[in-house]
Amino acid sequence: LSAPAPPPPLAPLRGGKDTDIAADAPPISMAEASIIKLELESVRLELSGDIRAALNVSEQVLSLQVEDLGTDHTDVGTTLVRIGSMLMQMGHDAKAMEGLERALSIFKKAYGEEHQQVASTIAKIALIHMGAAQYDMALKKNLQVLDILHKLKLGEEHHDVITTKENTATVYQLVGDWASALSLYESCLAVKRRLLGEEHLGIAKTMVNMGSIYYRTGRYDEALEHFEKGMEIQVNDKGASKVDMAGTLSNIGSVYARKGNVTEALQHHQQALEFSREALGDKNEIVASALNNIGNIFTTDGRINRALDMYEDALSIEEELFGKEHPSVADTKFNMGLLYKQDENFVESQRLLEWCTGIYAKFYGPEHPRTSDARAKAAEVAALAAAPG
Repeated sequence: LSAPAPPPPLAPLRGGKDTDIAADAPPISMAEASIIKLELESVRLELSGDIRAALNVSEQVLSLQVEDLGTDHTDVGTTLVRIGSMLMQMGHDAKAMEGLERALSIFKKAYGEEHQQVASTIAKIALIHMGAAQYDMALKKNLQVLDILHKLKLGEEHHDVITTKENTATVYQLVGDWASALSLYESCLAVKRRLLGEEHLGIAKTMVNMGSIYYRTGRYDEALEHFEKGMEIQVNDKGASKVDMAGTLSNIGSVYARKGNVTEALQHHQQALEFSREALGDKNEIVASALNNIGNIFTTDGRINRALDMYEDALSIEEELFGKEHPSVADTKFNMGLLYKQDENFVESQRLLEWCTGIYAKFYGPEHPRTSDARAKAAEVAALAAAPG
């Protein structure tokens, strides 16, 4: 969410042509001067890409603010949010959550429950829940933010409203509520088109998200149309990131795979892997996703050993990033389970698919489509394993 607007400048002293500051303005204290200097240094370091150094400077700012202003001052809350954002970038979500909740308490005490700064802080907390696959909490927080923004009457075209709607749609998408997700994305797309035109990267992002829902619901022609439009915008915009382009290429590859065009599918997924590695290095969840997609193509094409190599590489990355019990790890093991089924190793296939069913139930609930699918496939393999001969 966007930061609150800065305060208006001090009015010039009436009757004096060359006076810029009111004569009775209080002088800046040494502590305030030090804080301002450190805040500017933190911003400079962050913009240069040195997040760790920026974080260290912001922690100095926080210490000075607490000493000078007390623990409940809104400036302290603002710095806590800034520190939380940097911690999130560094992957220290638990520590970030602690600071953000402290900031939220400060803002609620100062402004009440219905304030833009309160909404902004809750939105960041929702992102942490989403990253931890705590989707029920993420959805609850995002809906709370939307409710606050609605009560503030910011309007449908406000940046914070659009961003929160898209974040909420993403959570609906993750929990398999395709209709709710698509409805929110369509609403956001209509507003963005009015504000940005047809060729903006923001349009591409929403088109790709909608394409993902069409893909999940078996509407492959509509999915391909949305993915290719998103890709066209990204290719023509020099500001597009290789990470975003890699994601869109993977999506296009997945549609071609569903349509049975193995050559096009493999070409798009391999290009996505190349872009992902160029942008992020080897140890990243997007790289793992690209490896999984290539593994799926090899599985479809009957190249069992090549597929298993891809899945094992992806699994190694995911377990290092997330630990052994995470939905992304389960997705890869699910693919491996299907591969072992195809290779008629029913015992190993059943073991993996039953494990995936438990993980999906834990994170998504027992009736989620992924849970149900894994359960059904595990039962199918168990029947094959029990069959005579």
